[in-house]
Amino acid sequence: MSAPQNGRLCGYRLGDITLDVDRRCVTQGETRIHVAKMTYELLVVLVEAAPAVVSQEELVRRLWRGRVVSSDSLKGRVKLLRQALSEDASHPRYIEVVRGQGYRLIPH
Repeated sequence: MSAPQNGRLCGYRLGDITLDVDRRCVTQGETRIHVAKMTYELLVVLVEAAPAVVSQEELVRRLWRGRVVSSDSLKGRVKLLRQALSEDASHPRYIEVVRGQGYRLIPH
């Protein structure tokens, strides 16, 4: 994690993933990973809530800001994030589905 600025952390580390909030940059090892805006926001929400589970309702509220979307939209966004992180959903390293509750980052 980076030093706090204005009372908040400006960077996070999850295993080999580094999230630089100020630069809106995600790297895996030495490789910069391109993620779409909403996919990046999903990652930030999960990182900031870790290790807590974030409900599907909370994720929809924060990512879609009041728009009505199906649970498939959220599942699709999680799938895009997993693809960006080179994660296999059947053997997750970063994102865990907590059945009936939501999603959380897997502690490292």
